[in-house]
Amino acid sequence: MIITTKHHFVLFTFLYCFFSILNVQAFTVSGRVTGNNDEPLAFANVYVKGTSTGTTTNLDGYYKLELTDLPCELVYRYLGYKLRIEKIGMLTEPLQLNVKLEPENFTLAGVTIKADSEDPAYAIIRKAQAKRKFYQDQVDAFNCDVYIKGLQKITKYPKKILGMEVNFGEFVDSVSGIIYLSESVSKYSFKKPDDVKEVMVSSRVSGSNKAFSFNQASDMDFDFYENIMAVGGISQRGFISPISGSAMFYYRYKLEGSYLENGRWVNKIAVIPKRKNDPVFAGYIYIQDSTWRIHSTDLYLTKDSQIEFVDTLRVNQVFIPADKAEDIWKPGSVTFRFVFSALGIEGNGNYVGIYSGYDINPSFKKKHFSGSVMVVSEESNKKDTTYWETIRPIPLTTEEVTDYIKKDSLREIKESKPYLDSLDRISNKFKISKLIMGYDYADRYTKTELSVSGLLDNVQFNTVEGLNIGVVTQFVKRYEDRRSWRTELKARYGFAIEEPSVTGSAQYVYNNKKFGSVKLHGGSELIQFNEAEPISPLINTSYSLFGEKNYMKLYRKSFLNLESGLEPVNGVRFGAGISFSERDAVKNHSDFTFMDDKKREYTSNNPWCLQVTCCFFLPIMHLKLWQMHGSESNKNISIARI
Repeated sequence: MIITTKHHFVLFTFLYCFFSILNVQAFTVSGRVTGNNDEPLAFANVYVKGTSTGTTTNLDGYYKLELTDLPCELVYRYLGYKLRIEKIGMLTEPLQLNVKLEPENFTLAGVTIKADSEDPAYAIIRKAQAKRKFYQDQVDAFNCDVYIKGLQKITKYPKKILGMEVNFGEFVDSVSGIIYLSESVSKYSFKKPDDVKEVMVSSRVSGSNKAFSFNQASDMDFDFYENIMAVGGISQRGFISPISGSAMFYYRYKLEGSYLENGRWVNKIAVIPKRKNDPVFAGYIYIQDSTWRIHSTDLYLTKDSQIEFVDTLRVNQVFIPADKAEDIWKPGSVTFRFVFSALGIEGNGNYVGIYSGYDINPSFKKKHFSGSVMVVSEESNKKDTTYWETIRPIPLTTEEVTDYIKKDSLREIKESKPYLDSLDRISNKFKISKLIMGYDYADRYTKTELSVSGLLDNVQFNTVEGLNIGVVTQFVKRYEDRRSWRTELKARYGFAIEEPSVTGSAQYVYNNKKFGSVKLHGGSELIQFNEAEPISPLINTSYSLFGEKNYMKLYRKSFLNLESGLEPVNGVRFGAGISFSERDAVKNHSDFTFMDDKKREYTSNNPWCLQVTCCFFLPIMHLKLWQMHGSESNKNISIARI
C-alpha cells in the first residue's frame, strides 16, 4: 500500500479531530465532603485551581463538578477546616471522590497579648482598610455565570390568624415544610461605576412550569469593600462594613487565630458590635496576610441591626482567584441563611449562589447596559429535567428531589382536562343571581372565557332614550405563547327613542411582550359629548328620576376604526390607525320622573344649552367642551373643541 501526501493529510486531520474531541469531553467528578467525624459539610467550596470554575456542596455535603480541561487540581475549602487539594488525572469515566477535611489548627504563636495592650486584630483591620480602595477599584468590569438555588420552609404556623383559619394547602409540603424551591442560571455583567445587567437564561420553580424564579444575582451582592452596603428588601438604611473607613467607631475586634493556606497566613478575626442597635454585622471575617484582602466571611445580622422581614440573616462569602495569576479574587460562592417569624408563622431558608467563568477583561457592546437591568429570556422556563441535571452545579438534597416530584406531579394533575373541567363545572353553574350581577363562563383547559354583563349595570334612564336596557358580552381566547383574541359586543335599546345602539370590537394580540396588537372597532351608539364619559350613567339616572336633572348630554356616533400598535424597543411605542365616523344630533324623547315638581323640567339636549349647563354644574368638563352648530334635527353637524 502506497501512502500519499493526501493520505497523510487525511490521517492527520482525523487524529486532530479525534484528540480534540477527547480534550473537550466533559467528565463528572462528584462525591461528599465531610468533617473529621464524618459530619456533612454544607456549602463547602470545590473549585479548579487557577480558574473560577467551581461549585459548593449541598446541605448533605454532596457536590458535583463537570471538568473539561484535564489533568487539573481540585481545591476543597471550608471555613474552620484545612484546605485540601486533590490531583485529577486524565479520566475515561465519571469519578467518585469523597473528601474528608481536617479541622484547622488556629495558632497565636509568636503573639503576646497583654491586659492593657491592643488586640493584634486591630493592626490587621487597619491594613485591610488601607487596601480596601485598591481592591474596590481593581476591576473595572467583568462578566460571569451565576447559578442560584433558593429554598424557603415554614416550620410552624398557627391554626388561626386574627380569627381566620390558616390553610396553606398544596403550597407547603406537609412533610418537609418547603414553600418555595427554585433554581436559575444567569449571565451577569458589571461595569463601573454602577452599570449592571443580568440575563436569566434558565429558570425553574417547583410546582410551576410557567413561573419565573425570583432569584437575582444583584440581590446577593454584598460588597464588603464598600464603606456602607445598601441591601434592598431588608432595611431602609445601609450596613457598615467591618473594614469600612469608619469601622473602628462601630466595631471591636479580636484575633481568634491564624492558619497557613497555600503558603499564606489567613487571620480569623471576630467582629463584635460596640452598640446593640447600630447597623452592623457580627461574626467572623477572614483576612489574608500580606495581601490584606478578604479571604472569606461568616457574618450575620439580627433584629438588633434593624433588619426587616427576617429575624437573622447569615452571610457567607468565599473568595476565589478569578485569573490564572491569582492576583484578582472575586466571590466564588455566596450563601444566605435566614430565620423568620411573623404572626405566629415561623420558618427558615437559604439561597446559595455559585459564581464561575469570570471574564475580567470583557468587551461590551455599545448598548449592552442600555435598557433593563434584569432580562428574562423568553424560553428560560421551558428547560426540561435533563437540562437541569446537566447544568446544576449543586446536587439536590433528598427532600428537594421529593419536592420537585410531588409538586410537579400535582401541577400536571391540576393542568389536566378532567381536573380543570371539574373546576369549570362548579364555577360555570348558572344561578338566578347572575342575571343581576353578571355571568362568567370559562373553559380553563382551552383557555377560553365568556362573560355577559348583568342587569344591575345595564338598566338605566336618560332623557334621550328613556328607559334603556343593554348587555355587554366578551369572549377571550388565550394561547400558550401568550397570544390572545378578544371580542366584545355591546347592545342597548332605548324604549323612548325606539332605536338600538350596537357596537362591536375584535382585538388580536400577536406579541404580548412587545404589546403588538391589531383592533377593529365599529358600530353606532349614543355617547357623551366628552368621550371620557365623566358622568356616570347610574348617577345621572338617579339625578333624573329623583331630581329631574339631566346633566348628561348625548349625540349619536356611527363609526369604524382600525388601529394597530407595537413597542419594538422598551419605552418606544408606535401606533397607526384609520377611522371613519358620522355624528348626529339627538333630542329628548322622555320627560318621565318620580318627582312632581311643576317648577322644574328637564333641560334640552340641544347643544346650544351645553355650555351653560357645563359651566354651572359640570366644571370637570371645562377643558373638553364641545360646540355643535345646527338644530336638533340637523344631520350635517360639525364638531370642534373650544
